[in-house]
Amino acid sequence: MRAPLLVLLAAFVAGAASAQQRRIEYSDVPVIVCELSAQEGHTVRRAGSGAELPSSASFLQGGTTFQVTYSGFPAEAEAAFQAAVDIWEQHIASPTPIRINANWIPLDTNLLGSAGPFLIRNFDAAPIPNTWYPAPLADALSGADLDPANPDIEATFSSAFPNWYFGTDGNPAPEEYDLMTIVLHEIGHGLGFIGSLKVEGGLGTVGLPSDPGLPFVYDRFAEDGLGRPLLDTATYPLKSTVLADALQSATYLGGGAVEATHGAPVLLYSPSDWNEGSSFSHLDEEAFPQGNEDGLMTPFLLRAEVVRSPGPIACAIMQDIGWTLAPLCTALVEAPGPTPDLPNGFALSIAGANPFVSETELRISVEQPQTIQVRLFDRLGRVVMRQDRFVQGGGTATIRHIGAGDLPAGVYFVHIVGDTFSATQALTKVR
Repeated sequence: MRAPLLVLLAAFVAGAASAQQRRIEYSDVPVIVCELSAQEGHTVRRAGSGAELPSSASFLQGGTTFQVTYSGFPAEAEAAFQAAVDIWEQHIASPTPIRINANWIPLDTNLLGSAGPFLIRNFDAAPIPNTWYPAPLADALSGADLDPANPDIEATFSSAFPNWYFGTDGNPAPEEYDLMTIVLHEIGHGLGFIGSLKVEGGLGTVGLPSDPGLPFVYDRFAEDGLGRPLLDTATYPLKSTVLADALQSATYLGGGAVEATHGAPVLLYSPSDWNEGSSFSHLDEEAFPQGNEDGLMTPFLLRAEVVRSPGPIACAIMQDIGWTLAPLCTALVEAPGPTPDLPNGFALSIAGANPFVSETELRISVEQPQTIQVRLFDRLGRVVMRQDRFVQGGGTATIRHIGAGDLPAGVYFVHIVGDTFSATQALTKVR
């Protein structure tokens, strides 16, 4: 059964009929995280759509093979595109080729282009069920092309734009836009630097229009300034002004690799007025300005700005959402601390103070990937704080801001429930 929407959804059953069959759902139109528009000295990324493409070339360097099907590209534009592809080949690893359709066609005035991934969920190797994965990552996790009828990433760039710089030497003229940098950025979105949380009609939403509530894997790591997951519907109900307000204030992305590399969850671009195609699926522009090593995945690109690396934070995000890193990313990312011995499949420790004055934090390690529920109870058994966190298998998560707020001094109990364990820890708040 098919329905027309921003992303058309279809379903098929993989493998021979059996009680073990799993239903795989996939998008047969790519999700485009942003279009590129040249405006007043910078590039603004806005929502858009992809295009159909035909002819092909493949490249093998480093940890990944990219196969790019070019249509209409002049040699110099193709060379810039390939140079960006070659960089990503050295930063992520996949046992299956990553297929990109790239089209060079006239677009509206000042419109530079767009790119985005096809999506797949509920495949056998998916670490988290009912979660949309970008097709190249789903294939990498599965070791097979799950959707051979479609490419993994769709990309379209303007043949009519007059101010492209096609060189790969990083020396554009002051009025030019560096195509290689922009392609590097857009491939990053296609590989998974993309979320579904957004504000529509004043309400915060999650997932595709056809399937509200089912997040992208990137969304799983989103949190507010107090460390509360934005997917916790007890705090942030679907289609609520509360969720909209959170997305239009300081929004962060956590994850073990991100927090080990950056020292804390990383600030996303979250202006007070929702900016379609820029908000949430980019790093904050002011925190990572031009010249910063993490400047590639911010929402604005200045004329003549050149970036030649995804940067440590983008590499860490790739690792957290499930990618195996190739050497150039591995060199940039701080590995999370060693996982302790887990004789019971989990370990729980107090990472902050106990007793504590304003707030404290816990550290949880798990043997198997799972979502954990964290609830703080007062002595009367009332829930005074709640969080839900996904923890990678063999990974460790820090639960922050426990006891924060206007809680009176006293004894509290934090109860943590996972798929394979439960644990309770007493905590004491003092004045």
